[in-house]
Amino acid sequence: MISQNTKAKMKYLLGRASLLFLISGIACVIDGIAIGIWTDIDYHTYSYLFAVPVIVQGSMQFIYGINNIREYIGQIVLYLGIINIAVAYLLIFSQLTEVILIITIGLTWTVTGIALLFLVLSLVKQMHRDYWLLSSGIFSLAVGLYVFIHFERNIVSLLWVTVAYNLLFGLANIFFGLRAKSWVNAYFEDIME
Repeated sequence: MISQNTKAKMKYLLGRASLLFLISGIACVIDGIAIGIWTDIDYHTYSYLFAVPVIVQGSMQFIYGINNIREYIGQIVLYLGIINIAVAYLLIFSQLTEVILIITIGLTWTVTGIALLFLVLSLVKQMHRDYWLLSSGIFSLAVGLYVFIHFERNIVSLLWVTVAYNLLFGLANIFFGLRAKSWVNAYFEDIME
């Protein structure tokens, strides 16, 4: 049986990551809106717009992961941050073809979904369920696989998929971040009991 202290600690660590989820969610929503209202988006603009939330997420994940490297959650977030920073670097400084860009987008969303599902699994093992994080992970995995499988389509056909992903994934992260924010104080209350 898992001790109350271990359960509270996992919630505390995710509570400390609430700012990461909030800022990541806000960046995704803003990016989704920008892509949605841009009427004649071209390939290069799209790749830069996709890179913006990836840079924000990767940087925040890297900082959080370094600060919590001794914890399992910190290691997962650190690896995800390194992957996102590398993807953003590729998007900005490389001349990727449309197909490679689409595959990169699909893989990024798939890896993000898998990492979030690992976090959900850690919470479930410690007898806590969070449906915002679960829905965010499943959605990211499903859309990432969809984009990866349909990589032969052009960028324009995937714009609305990107808009929907950014809006829904961003909102799920915002809601999870708001919920997890209260877990920081709950840890100290559980320890004092």
